[in-house]
Amino acid sequence: MTHNADVMPGDTTTSLVLRQGWLLRALVLAFATIAPVQALRPMVSYRALELGADAFFLGLIAGAYAALSFVMSVPLGRWMDRLGPTRFLIGGTSLVAATAVWFALAGGLWSLLAAQAALGLGQVSGLIGLQTLLSNHGATAERDARIGAFTVAVASAQMIGPAASGMLYDAVGGSLASVFWLTAFACLAGVALAVSIWVRPPPAAEGRAAPGVQGSMRHEVGVILRTPSVPHAILASLTVLTTIDLLIAYLPAYGEAVGIPVGTVGLLLSVQAAGTLLSRLLMVRLIRLMGRRNLLVTGMILPAVALVALPTTASPAALFVIIAVAGFGLGLGQPLSLAWVISQVPTTMRGTAIGVRLTANRFGQLALPIGVGAIAGATGIGAIFLAAAAMLGASSAAIARARMTADP
Repeated sequence: MTHNADVMPGDTTTSLVLRQGWLLRALVLAFATIAPVQALRPMVSYRALELGADAFFLGLIAGAYAALSFVMSVPLGRWMDRLGPTRFLIGGTSLVAATAVWFALAGGLWSLLAAQAALGLGQVSGLIGLQTLLSNHGATAERDARIGAFTVAVASAQMIGPAASGMLYDAVGGSLASVFWLTAFACLAGVALAVSIWVRPPPAAEGRAAPGVQGSMRHEVGVILRTPSVPHAILASLTVLTTIDLLIAYLPAYGEAVGIPVGTVGLLLSVQAAGTLLSRLLMVRLIRLMGRRNLLVTGMILPAVALVALPTTASPAALFVIIAVAGFGLGLGQPLSLAWVISQVPTTMRGTAIGVRLTANRFGQLALPIGVGAIAGATGIGAIFLAAAAMLGASSAAIARARMTADP
């Protein structure tokens, strides 16, 4: 195996960010978009519980997050290949802000479910836009460093968002509506940053081909899925992201069932993100030590073991350790699979490829929470974590046995 293209963030990432103003704005935008989403999602679960949701309906709401983005990811990627990503960044950040207002006003479970679907569409538009921007602008040799910096910004947002919402919930006296309104206000910073990137776009990548599409959507998707090793990277991404979603959706319900306060659950989700941040900071060394495929497998086995242990305890101290281990492993799947996919496809198909990857992610987020929600309705919340562990174990075994040409 060869590992010369495996640099995720390298030693020059900090200087690269400071040297390129557009990259710094894009990374701050990533944080300003994702942190509010991560703050909103646990609060949506609590609002659903207030409105009388059972475990099955919690699964529907978790799955709704992926519904619109499942349908729209590939078309969004193709439009970005044609038109560029900047205007879609504005649309995505604006939709996230509007959805926060919708949550504040929602008075029933079905309205909450529809708002959750809109939130997923807003985030996926922002994600595809940012990933396409980072893939297609700047020096090609620095692309992995840009992606590494992006995943660190995402992990930071995932760490701060849930803790901030939990502390905010306590500060406003347990008013979920106040949390939603204040989060909507915070989203305006992301909208302003997206507008700044549209007004002052980054330079084109060195040697980049002119934007365009190569054929019909079916043709392009077929080319991408036939590319060696790309389906395996997509499988890893789908399984890991779905597991993260299940934790976000069901850890509040588990905490309520065993008497863990809302603020502590928010801190647990932040500890998960802290583990993710740590693994991404160490990723370049781990790849050089283990190789990409071995690291992907390890990154799924660790959280699988942790999730088996999770429903066996209600001790906050034990849960913090379990969640930290799970977060460390889960942090590896997304950046590894993203860098893998975009390195294997032509520049003019990268938006589409990112859309295909996100469509697979959203399929998992849409179908699997509903299925495991039905299981939980019959067997209890603890079964959710065991089901997620089983999915991770099965995916890691499939990837370990897969025949690959080389590490990308």
